[in-house]
Amino acid sequence: MILITSFQRYGLFVKNISEEIANRLKEDDGELFSGVEFITLPVNKEAAESLRAYIKYKKPKKIICLGQYLGKELRMEVRAYFKEYNKRKSLDSDLARYITLVSGIILTDKIGRGYCNDVYYAGLSRNDNTCFLHIGRFVDEEQVYNQIKNVIKIAKEVQNE
Repeated sequence: MILITSFQRYGLFVKNISEEIANRLKEDDGELFSGVEFITLPVNKEAAESLRAYIKYKKPKKIICLGQYLGKELRMEVRAYFKEYNKRKSLDSDLARYITLVSGIILTDKIGRGYCNDVYYAGLSRNDNTCFLHIGRFVDEEQVYNQIKNVIKIAKEVQNE
């Protein structure tokens, strides 16, 4: 099973593009989506804990996290961070590196230190087959929708090897 996470809208934003794209993916009834589940996370400190609980209960083989940022492109985050007692730890995603090689999506390590990072770290710390796609608020939604469908396809191919 592949889990796809997104975030609810928050603050003054009328929508969260990660939730919009996830909702479109949920409505797609193609064969690509068999074995794919979706959850929408709150934009608060409970988001990471909600993901941890879901992973513990459902045990997905792959996790594709979607988040929003104020940009103009789709980018794949390679790294999540955790700061504990003045020690900084990070986890990298081999799945993210592989998908960017195959798909051509931009690979970055600019996830920041907010709820997106916390969710990504929660996913990677429980399942190293986790990746995080940051969707710019000002992207072409149709193009991003198709790119994310391709990411799901790649993740399924890796899963079947």
